[in-house]
Amino acid sequence: MISGYARNGRCELALMLFDGTNLQQSVSLTNAIIHMYASCGAIEEAYRAFKGMLHKSLISWNTMIVGFAKQGCRVEALGVFRWMLTVGVRPDEVTFLGVLCACSHTGMVKEGRHYFDYMVLSCEIKPNIKHYGCMVDLLSRAGLLDEAQQLIQTIPMKPNDVIWEIAKYAGDHIVELEPDRAAGHLVLLANVYASAKKWDHVEKVKQRMVEMQVKKPAGRRDLTHENAHAIYNMASQIAHQSV
Repeated sequence: MISGYARNGRCELALMLFDGTNLQQSVSLTNAIIHMYASCGAIEEAYRAFKGMLHKSLISWNTMIVGFAKQGCRVEALGVFRWMLTVGVRPDEVTFLGVLCACSHTGMVKEGRHYFDYMVLSCEIKPNIKHYGCMVDLLSRAGLLDEAQQLIQTIPMKPNDVIWEIAKYAGDHIVELEPDRAAGHLVLLANVYASAKKWDHVEKVKQRMVEMQVKKPAGRRDLTHENAHAIYNMASQIAHQSV
């Protein structure tokens, strides 16, 4: 009941039920309590319950790491991860999802690359679509759309719509922050979509170029309507070569 309330956003009811209980706290119950506190935003209480555990299961470690990551506490999330490795607990795919999420939410590109490689090479864990999604999000938010595109093209499974939406969000954000470099970013974004044969999205990028009257680098005249179409066509040609 406690876990159910917490997972459905009924945090006050979860806390009330917990305060009225006098149960012996097993590992599974304490895991539910940690998840409950983290879901309610009471991350300090969650960590206090976690530290008080005499025996921690892999789920305990994962729940705490993911809880910190979702609250934007990247230092704490990575600290628990390193603590986990120190005591000899082997991480799994959920562990690294929390670690990569923490890196993504705080723009830690170098660390994200390191932990992704560590997951694959040292722990021999095969990344799933969520791991790739975290990396695409991390690279895109950092303005590394070309690297994000290259990563997408290495994904062995079919990327889902989440990754494309991440790329679109990042592309829009970058264009707003760096309008003078909009042409290059939009070409890369069009390439990302075209590599997945999402031609409707490519068409939207084309329209965005036309509507914004995308500018060339400083010192050169603004692009005309026709030049915007030319850039789009160039992007499409590059994209088709990569398909």
